[in-house]
Amino acid sequence: MSKDYYGTYAEGIKNLDREVADMAKTDLRDYSLADMKVVFPSADVAVITYKSTIQQTSEGKDMSGTFNSGSIWVKKGGKWLEVFHTEAKAGVKLTISEGKEIGLVHADEKLTAFLELEAAIRTASCRT
Repeated sequence: MSKDYYGTYAEGIKNLDREVADMAKTDLRDYSLADMKVVFPSADVAVITYKSTIQQTSEGKDMSGTFNSGSIWVKKGGKWLEVFHTEAKAGVKLTISEGKEIGLVHADEKLTAFLELEAAIRTASCRT
């Protein structure tokens, strides 16, 4: 992971230090990855989407489920480093300001949903 790493989750935004600290509190019992897709917008950037199924607890709380995930990796000094990660529990509907529903988020629709959400946030920010 890059020192510039950020992750966005339902519970908040995490920098590298918080992500690593939270990983230390997690007991990952099993996981599998499916429907992985990778695109390279440039030679040193990879955008990855996939579905992960995990069985884990964090601080005693069950966090198991199937998640639609997306990551951005950047090649620096000949090494691939993760700079961004996000995930949403599969089958959960997302809503944004003014009640606009994005709908069910699937791994191959993750980037589109993210861009719609980003545009809505930018629009809302311009109003304040």
